[in-house]
Amino acid sequence: MKHQRLPGRMDAQLGRGSAAGLGSVEARAFEPEAEDAGTGVAEKVAVLRRHARPLVLWILVCLGISSVYLYDTTPEFLATTKIVLQPRQSFAAAMDPSATVAEPTLDSAQAESQVEVIQSERNLRFVFDTLGLANDPDYMPAKPGLARRVLSLIPFPPGNTALSQDKQVSVSTELAYNAFSNNVSVRRLGQSYAFELSFRAQSPAKAARLANAITAAYIRDQVLFNSASKQRGPEILEGRISDIKTELDVATQSVKDGIIPDFEFSDSDARIVGSALPPLTKAYPQTKLTLLWAIVFALISGVGVIAVRESLDRTIRGPEQVRRSLGMYCLAAFPRVGGGSYWRRSPKKISYRIALDSPNSDFAQTLRNLRTLIFSADDAASHVSIGIVSCMPGEGRTTVASNLAFLLATCGDPVILIDADFRNPALTREFAPDATLSLTEILGDSHGDVNRAELPLTENLVFIPAVSVGSARDPNLFTGSRRMAQTLESLSSARHIVVDLPPLNASSDAPAIGRLLGGVILVAAINHTSVDQLSQAARAMNASDVRVFGIVLNEPTIR
Repeated sequence: MKHQRLPGRMDAQLGRGSAAGLGSVEARAFEPEAEDAGTGVAEKVAVLRRHARPLVLWILVCLGISSVYLYDTTPEFLATTKIVLQPRQSFAAAMDPSATVAEPTLDSAQAESQVEVIQSERNLRFVFDTLGLANDPDYMPAKPGLARRVLSLIPFPPGNTALSQDKQVSVSTELAYNAFSNNVSVRRLGQSYAFELSFRAQSPAKAARLANAITAAYIRDQVLFNSASKQRGPEILEGRISDIKTELDVATQSVKDGIIPDFEFSDSDARIVGSALPPLTKAYPQTKLTLLWAIVFALISGVGVIAVRESLDRTIRGPEQVRRSLGMYCLAAFPRVGGGSYWRRSPKKISYRIALDSPNSDFAQTLRNLRTLIFSADDAASHVSIGIVSCMPGEGRTTVASNLAFLLATCGDPVILIDADFRNPALTREFAPDATLSLTEILGDSHGDVNRAELPLTENLVFIPAVSVGSARDPNLFTGSRRMAQTLESLSSARHIVVDLPPLNASSDAPAIGRLLGGVILVAAINHTSVDQLSQAARAMNASDVRVFGIVLNEPTIR
């Protein structure tokens, strides 16, 4: 019998002569292709598509958490006032225009110092005390947590109760003041002498009222400072005392009312150019920004976890990975069969003759390409004997073997399909559940007629079952015996042979039978079989002097 050479064999010399005189086979070394940028991008896109569902789920979880945060967080509104420093001339100079007085000026350091003056404790404390914010619910300390409530149940030695209450009131007031002052922000607008004072509160009206009150308190402080400095000099007059008192009264009332009046504060070096109005929309939390950050965080963290997982994952994902990791040729990659989109898979058991029942399917087309590879290497070849093996059960080995046999039979050449999986004879259960003679009896009887075990499936295809009805496999049965070699030789005289071999992790029969065939094809399930398992299987076949034609990948839905 003459066997063919397939392109892209393992990088090994596996030529040998079988015990049955099946001839010698020589494998050609495979040279892996260089990975280009397009392949790398395609693999990364495939990785993202494979993890699309958990990634989208993680994004939805992050958006859900953000939505809960937005719903549970009390909205806050931001009101803003604008102040401009504008030093005034002294009163004496204003009364005597002929007097030579230098124009008042401000340097940058003085301007920056006013930021600290506006948000100083003196200024803010005056507003806090004047408006009685110590009792405002918005700034009162939150209710004690679970730990403090549990500690409050523990009896402590009695102490000075009045002093403890005073301390508690003082601490509560300070906490309220800190909460109030933390809502104040002041910034200088560029290098100008203009300042922007903002206050954040839980209602638009309160935000505008307190922003105006703090601004009025700063104007009042300016009037007090300037009037005190003038009282130490020659500029103070009886008429000015009344004006200063009026300015102080107006500023104090503005603090209480939270409204900036249309009043000229002549003794202040600052003037208000824009009072605060109740804001129309909330400032915190920012809904769009929060949701955007949730999506960005979910994408970064999700893609990062996917990248780490992929770097540690050794599962076979596609033909390129087989070439790159193992240096082996991928003969075919069967598509998903069974319907359903990526988002809603509907896996089902694949028919053992889908290549005939659905000739226009992607599975059938891929199988025809595999058949072409088998016959294209050597046009002078007459017949082939090939075994189909996998690392573990459920990787599609039996489906590929059966459909390949049916497809070869359509070419007009006689084909024989052998079920050599004695532990799990799936093909026997499918095609010959009532068989009275099987491969088990043939191997056990040196004078048994193998032709009596053949069961016709089509005009050009016959089947030999693994076991017969009521029989049990002899554990001492050696599938690599001379009897097996003689059986294969007698069967292959004028027919193609396709053997469904048992998985490597379940039996040692596959290497024993594989060395008697022209070669074997390793079947691996995408996203299921690991690179290490496939590499170990190839080494096991190599060690047993079995020729490995290449790898066939399939989707996990093919069983």
